[in-house]
Amino acid sequence: MRAFSIVLAAIAIFASTAASQAQTYMRLTGSTAFRSNTHNAIRNIMAAGHTYAYTGSSFSSANQSIFTGTVGGNPVIIKCSWSGSVDGTNTVSNSVPIAFLPDSTTQTTGGQSGVTAVTTSTPGADVSPPDVGMADTFQNATPFNTNPLTEIKVGVIGFKWLVNRGLTQLTVAVDTNGTNTASVASTAGLLAGMTITGNANIPNDAKIGQIIDGTTFTIVKNSDGTPRSATGTASGVNTVFVLPAPFSNLNSQLAQALWANGKISLALFTGLNAHRTIDVWATGRDPGSGTRLTAFAESGIGVNSTVIQYQPTISGGAVTSHIPWPAGTYNGIPYTQGNGGQTSGGNLVNYVTATTSAINGYYVSYMSVNDAVNAIAGGAKELSWNGSFYSLDGVKEGSYPFWCYEFVAYRSSIPTATKTVADTLANQIITVDAPIKLSEMGVGRASDGGLITPNY
Repeated sequence: MRAFSIVLAAIAIFASTAASQAQTYMRLTGSTAFRSNTHNAIRNIMAAGHTYAYTGSSFSSANQSIFTGTVGGNPVIIKCSWSGSVDGTNTVSNSVPIAFLPDSTTQTTGGQSGVTAVTTSTPGADVSPPDVGMADTFQNATPFNTNPLTEIKVGVIGFKWLVNRGLTQLTVAVDTNGTNTASVASTAGLLAGMTITGNANIPNDAKIGQIIDGTTFTIVKNSDGTPRSATGTASGVNTVFVLPAPFSNLNSQLAQALWANGKISLALFTGLNAHRTIDVWATGRDPGSGTRLTAFAESGIGVNSTVIQYQPTISGGAVTSHIPWPAGTYNGIPYTQGNGGQTSGGNLVNYVTATTSAINGYYVSYMSVNDAVNAIAGGAKELSWNGSFYSLDGVKEGSYPFWCYEFVAYRSSIPTATKTVADTLANQIITVDAPIKLSEMGVGRASDGGLITPNY
């Protein structure tokens, strides 16, 4: 009997050890605006030696990725397939299967780039309901609140309104002498206020400059106009000059009118009679986007409003034509003509870094601060919101209200081991990887776009 008891004990120990070492999966979807922070947090919770792979050339903006390693000593495979925050709330809460990269995806410790993306019809794809969603919005602000999720508030993310880089552009040769001032051989077509975009050969890799008279320009920082240092010498460099949009602010009334109609006159922004025949057009994200929901909540457009947004055709950095966004569906949910939009902020960057003489007007849109960095580097212009420009302190203290909370959200029915990994990820974001930490916020709000009140 004693020998039999020892055998049973040994079996129990083996079973317990095997269970603790069983492969755990966590499948993530949701916010494209927060994917860069999430990717970093995933790598930070995994032990050294983990491997990973991702689609495209950019890890921070990859639409699909896979990570294999250990978390807390246990084997874990984490897969991401980003579709937008609202769409993520739908697929997580309603257990809708979506496509993830297969386990067999080639991975390396340095990150295997260029992996081919998969769809639900791709042979070998992992088509499964996601376990966890990264959400930019409260679940109760979305249409998908029948099945309540556990929502862990993990940080704050900011957004910006932008206008595209200009109607037309001019390419001229530029000479520099190693300072922050350069000159051009010909001044034809140059106007005060023009900006420089898209030339890495300008000293210090400056992307933005400003014409200060007919022959010279000063390289400036994107935000405050302070001259930046420059090193090296470039001679005869072809540089693109753009005359930016003649307005710098967007307010709630203009936003509501613009997205309700799809376009309004530039004169409403500038107060100039001469601008009545030039248009400002709306463009933006699809209905599955949390960035869109946040923008529409903050502006008073209405989180579930039907709007008109335009889809441009772009060639050589210039818009050649556009149409109201075609009608379509996202994960089986239909939207009408004009009410669609881009699937990610990274794709939307292309719209606001194009010139727009073909449509005789400008695009205004919204995107996360992370995506706005790339847009502004490409020549887009940041707009103040109701008179305030984005700043970290402005968000933290309440003077800049275009922000939202980020959540880790999951079903209560997910496996315990998966929940443990999700909670570990949430804690990592809260303490380290949130762009704005909850502990730093001097203000808060109880709903998307809701009243901001002090935390103290």
